[in-house]
Amino acid sequence: MPYRDSDYPSILRGRDKRASQRLLEAAPEMLTALHAAADFLAGHNECIGDGNDPDWVDYCLSLHSQCKYAIAKAEGRE
Repeated sequence: MPYRDSDYPSILRGRDKRASQRLLEAAPEMLTALHAAADFLAGHNECIGDGNDPDWVDYCLSLHSQCKYAIAKAEGRE
């Protein structure tokens, strides 16, 4: 392999260097979008309020949790 494993770990997972670079370049914008999505889900009571479909509420709560986990992971807290 022409690259050390520690330099390009994504290559070991089947991604080429160019795809890895695009992902790294998009990461700040994706993190910003995740923060916005998590804030939106946390701040909209119609998603979790009374009378809503329980499946929809579960979906919203799950999506919020996924956003928060991805944010924590990106920020090195997971």
